[in-house]
Amino acid sequence: MRRHGYCWRAEPAGLMADAGLTGTPAWQLLLPAEGTMATAGITQNTEPAREARAAARLLLAR
Repeated sequence: MRRHGYCWRAEPAGLMADAGLTGTPAWQLLLPAEGTMATAGITQNTEPAREARAAARLLLAR
């Protein structure tokens, strides 16, 4: 995952590998800004943010 300002996003290459889409252009898998944790009201310094990041790390580690 990569930090973008006050939110975290999964890397497109990681998403492609997780989905088994190695031939898919990365631009098709970029996450929109409205889908980030920051716009959901979760900032990086809160307990929900820490829990959300931990859950995202577990999903990406699979």
